[in-house]
Amino acid sequence: ILPGRSARLRKCWYPEKRMANDLGKTLWRCRRGARELDALLHPYVNAYYEGFSLAQRATLNQLLACPDPDLLDWFLNRAQPDSPSLAVLVRDIRQFNRRDR
Repeated sequence: ILPGRSARLRKCWYPEKRMANDLGKTLWRCRRGARELDALLHPYVNAYYEGFSLAQRATLNQLLACPDPDLLDWFLNRAQPDSPSLAVLVRDIRQFNRRDR
C-alpha cells in the first residue's frame, strides 16, 4: 500500500472513529464566549448529534458560525433567524433545555 493510500483507507475502515472525531470538533465549536450559550448548546449537541442527518449537521454548523450576540437574541426569544431551518433548530434547542434532563 502506498503511504498516501493508507491514510485514506483508515478513514474508510473506521467510520465510527471519524464520527466521534466530528462530534468532538462540533462540541468544541459549541464552546462560546458566553457561558449561557455553552450551557444551551453543549448538552443538546451531546445528546442528539450522532442521530443527526447530514442536513441537520449542516444546519448546526451554520448556527455555530453565527456570532454570539445573534445566538443570544435567538435563544432569549428577542429575535428570530431569517433561515427557517435555523429557526427550527433554535426552537428545538430551547425546548430541549426547558425540559428536565
